[in-house]
Amino acid sequence: MTTSVWPPRTRDRSALVHAYVDLLGWTLFVGSDPVQPGELEDAFTSNPNTVLLASCSSFDAVSIPYRAATEALIRLERKELSVPCLLSGERGIFLVEAGSGHRVAALGGVEVAAGDAARMILPPTVGARWDTPPWRRSERVPVKLHNTDVVGPFLSGALRLFSHSSEAGGAAC
Repeated sequence: MTTSVWPPRTRDRSALVHAYVDLLGWTLFVGSDPVQPGELEDAFTSNPNTVLLASCSSFDAVSIPYRAATEALIRLERKELSVPCLLSGERGIFLVEAGSGHRVAALGGVEVAAGDAARMILPPTVGARWDTPPWRRSERVPVKLHNTDVVGPFLSGALRLFSHSSEAGGAAC
């Protein structure tokens, strides 16, 4: 990795981009155009509202409503399972093993992005931040992605709770 900053922080564009490209091997995009790290810095300098995207070729991105995502994160943490999760707007996006997202696609409120043509938003895009990054905070190593056989029950339980509290008049985030 070409940066000495570890772990990368949400607003440290250079450290994040190098983690995405050098550590994780992700292909990055601005719009439909693939970009290299140097080009990306120029894009953010000229437009701070640039949206950075990653190809979902090496993972599936499972998106659920924010409130359910935070509940799922609590449940996962209690079981000491580290599942990369990005929070953006009203959604939480969990990264799971490539090819396994379809197993949870039928759950209410779930959206799955998978494959080379699919894209996922990334920090340092405004409004996006890692709750649980896809790398270890203590060392420069990617976390192993779980398949949805492991993650699915936590998402399902959180979605049921979220759905139940919404129907009962619970406050929405």
